[in-house]
Amino acid sequence: MARKSLPRKSRATRRHAKVEHWRIKVGSADWWSHFFSLPAREDTHRSQLKQSDIMLSRVLILAVAIAMAVAEEPMDLTRVQRGALYIRLPAPYSTAPTQCYDPQIDEYFNEGDVWSSSYSGCKLSTCVDINGILNVERYSCPLVSKGVDFKRLKKENYYCRQAWGNRNKQFPSCCPSLQCKYYVKGKLMPLPKHMYPLL
Repeated sequence: MARKSLPRKSRATRRHAKVEHWRIKVGSADWWSHFFSLPAREDTHRSQLKQSDIMLSRVLILAVAIAMAVAEEPMDLTRVQRGALYIRLPAPYSTAPTQCYDPQIDEYFNEGDVWSSSYSGCKLSTCVDINGILNVERYSCPLVSKGVDFKRLKKENYYCRQAWGNRNKQFPSCCPSLQCKYYVKGKLMPLPKHMYPLL
């Protein structure tokens, strides 16, 4: 029995197949070009993230600088509460007739001046005239317990303790202070300063 020959494809059919094959190649080429363009977009995104990180770091540095400037702002020590007299230093600490001399910081002060330093051992110093002689008087930190309203503390059910200060700082930041907490919705939270049970 003679084998039947398969019908040959017409020229139009072969031409249509070539066009479809060309379209597949173009489509795949477009897909690959899109695929390889992704790293470029990722690099752009990374650069944007890097710029945002730089801006954030600058803002944080500025905030820290402002906080340090505020923290280092000079305090009016004449209005600071002081404790008991620790020591009185006459001559040679008052060798100049009109000024007191503090050898810890190598500076002269006028009568009535009040000062402190990180080298004072957490003492507040002042220049006073006693019987015509200038003296440097140094005062200790005030007792924390003397300024606490214990009745109010018990009534409000506050939890307070005496916290030690930083001895490397000047008076009164180096002094002990009162630290209190209270319950807010079942959680122990820091007590706002204006609510402290102080006399």
